[in-house]
Amino acid sequence: MLTEADCKTYARWWYQACLDDDWDWKQMAALRPDLAGYINTGFLQTRALTEANIIKELNSGDISRVVLQAEEALTEDGRAEDADENSAEFRRMCAYMLRGALEATRKAKAEEAGDFTYEPTDPLFKAIPIAAETPTVLANAAPPVPPPPVPTGPTIESLVEPFVTEKAGAKLSRKSLSDYRATLGLFMQVVGPDRPVAAITGRDVVAFKDLLRACPTNFRKRLGTDDLREAVRLNAERPESERLAILEPKTINEKYLSNLKAFFDWARENRHIEESPASGVRVQRSKKQDAVEERHPFSVIDLRRILAMPNFTETPPDQRGYRFWAPVVALFTGCRLNEIGQLQTGDIVELHGMLHFAIRDEGDDQRLKSAAAHRWIPVHPELVALGFLEYVRRQGTGRLFPDWRLSADGYYSSSYSKWFGRLLKAAGVKTDKKTFHSFRHTVADALDEVVEGSVRDKFLGHASGNVRDRYGSKPPKQLWSEGFNRLSYPGLDLSHLRP
Repeated sequence: MLTEADCKTYARWWYQACLDDDWDWKQMAALRPDLAGYINTGFLQTRALTEANIIKELNSGDISRVVLQAEEALTEDGRAEDADENSAEFRRMCAYMLRGALEATRKAKAEEAGDFTYEPTDPLFKAIPIAAETPTVLANAAPPVPPPPVPTGPTIESLVEPFVTEKAGAKLSRKSLSDYRATLGLFMQVVGPDRPVAAITGRDVVAFKDLLRACPTNFRKRLGTDDLREAVRLNAERPESERLAILEPKTINEKYLSNLKAFFDWARENRHIEESPASGVRVQRSKKQDAVEERHPFSVIDLRRILAMPNFTETPPDQRGYRFWAPVVALFTGCRLNEIGQLQTGDIVELHGMLHFAIRDEGDDQRLKSAAAHRWIPVHPELVALGFLEYVRRQGTGRLFPDWRLSADGYYSSSYSKWFGRLLKAAGVKTDKKTFHSFRHTVADALDEVVEGSVRDKFLGHASGNVRDRYGSKPPKQLWSEGFNRLSYPGLDLSHLRP
């Protein structure tokens, strides 16, 4: 077990390591004028933000800044069994290391302001000798070791379009491609567009993560700037009561950092770098945060209010289109909105003597979230009672919902989700946690009553972690489809919608 003395020892080691790292970067900036601008902008001039972020992390228990270094240090010392992120001792060690990073940052900030008399105020580090800023070379000392060569090769800017072009060949949507470009554009504000991709370090990625953690949402429109650092500064200068909401950890991890990792993974696979500097970098999240950000299912009362809206009750059966059918299909399939929008009439197929939706990506405009999303879902008896099969027959061949237009970002879901949000608001159901995606949670809860969890996940297109998920799923067994057709919502009467 890690003792109090152990925790202090590792903290003091990390404090000195941070000081040494700072010294190395300063020397690199002096020796390489061509990189000095990037180093000074991306590393040396972010002291105040780094200091503020470390204080927040100490107060919130976020150890993500040092957890990898702590684990590696313990492993190198033959104590890998002590590197348990959930243990109180390991988290205390990381908290002490954070205090070391905070003191090192304050010392660097003081020296950059011309104060070379700074002494640590944290009692953990008061007795630790501060390394001299100018090393003393004795007459008989060995000559100083020259700094390692600076990596060269293609710049990050030169690799953006080759990366995006290869992703475009994998049938990614225009929105996904645009998101890649946007993320890499922001990252280049941190490291510089002319930085060789092989010279980018994990510290650069962490600096980017720290900026995102202070970044206001939708800052371009709300603050009138395209500059990430400027947006953070402008928001911080506002009175606390007027500050804009900042990006959620889930958004940072699943959008920005995920996109950045995809780029560096591609760069590694194409032999531009040896290792990805983005590996393991993420914003720490608690189970409570996951629960807070999760979408809520609709209650039966919610469903009654939604399906009592004029869009459902006042549209004649022979005039029902995608705005009527999309929510109803979602309620009895659990499909994602885009999966419904891209359906073809030929995607209604027969298995075991029962009609099923074939959720696939064989059409030019069809795409799935993952291989596990390729699946078959029974056409529920309630959909048949509501006249869905008559609607399918009227469409003939081609797209099931021909009036449903593809949005500019390459998704059917984008424009529809906005319209549905307005419908939820009019129905008195809308909250931050209730959106069209809530239908999937509603179906998931209802399926728990009629099929086992693994079968439910197959119908919902959830990846189980099994290697077979990479190759898609097999058609459901007849017993599973029969179980699915028992899906019901006690207390919900849809007889008023039946032809």
